[in-house]
Amino acid sequence: MEKENNILIVDDDEGTCKSLKLIFDKKGYKVDMAISGESAIKQMRKKSFNAAVLDIKLPDIEGVELISSFRKTNPGIAIIVITAYASLRTAMRAINEGANAYITKPINIYELLDKIKELLESQKKQNLLETEYHKLIKYKQTKKELLEEREKIENLKIPYKLYTSIKYIKQNYKNPRLCVKDISSAVEMNIKSLSRLWKSYMELSPKDFLNNLRIEKANNLLMNSDLSIAQVAKKSGFSKEYFSIVFKSRMQQTPMKYRKSHRIKRENRARKEPQETNSAKD
Repeated sequence: MEKENNILIVDDDEGTCKSLKLIFDKKGYKVDMAISGESAIKQMRKKSFNAAVLDIKLPDIEGVELISSFRKTNPGIAIIVITAYASLRTAMRAINEGANAYITKPINIYELLDKIKELLESQKKQNLLETEYHKLIKYKQTKKELLEEREKIENLKIPYKLYTSIKYIKQNYKNPRLCVKDISSAVEMNIKSLSRLWKSYMELSPKDFLNNLRIEKANNLLMNSDLSIAQVAKKSGFSKEYFSIVFKSRMQQTPMKYRKSHRIKRENRARKEPQETNSAKD
């Protein structure tokens, strides 16, 4: 059973529990019920839940007090509080105690389902980030480096596997034998899964990204160095023959023509600048 499917519904109205359970079951969640605070605490200790839907008013224990108990047993659990009292004071008290969200009665089931989905997706991403973050300890030496690496991933708002594959390509693009198989192996994914991940976030394939990066590096070398075409190809990660084919298909020019055209433009700009300066003085 997948942990991310486990939800505990806590409400002293058994009819409400059963109705919510029926709806959640149809959405593919695995649901347990508790009609008292004591029962909820016992179930929380026996089983790992990803989320709890908690009525603020219970016969034995106040719902707000249960929040801290849930957090001690399962710190990462997502908690949605249900209250019949649409007061900001009640809602804010629940949030301050550690609830993630609140919904007022009568329950809008669509709002509840959307909130559950949103919280579980956020939780799943955070769990993945935490897992991969700890893996970085093997490769990083200081706490500062760990925090900087984590901040990069969080700011990019992309999955760690995608971040790692991009980093791997940037570190190894000069290797002419680098291929998608190497990239997928480096991040421990199969090629199809990696390609789907790239297309969903980057809208291009790892191979296209690799070639784009190589072309970008080649452009810079062609315009700002006197390296031969073969040397430019090598430093950009291409074989000489493949470099010309790929470059022409992307830039609509051969590498040699591209270099010449940019040098001519640069020379023309250089000649114009003194003329413009003299005109300004006159």
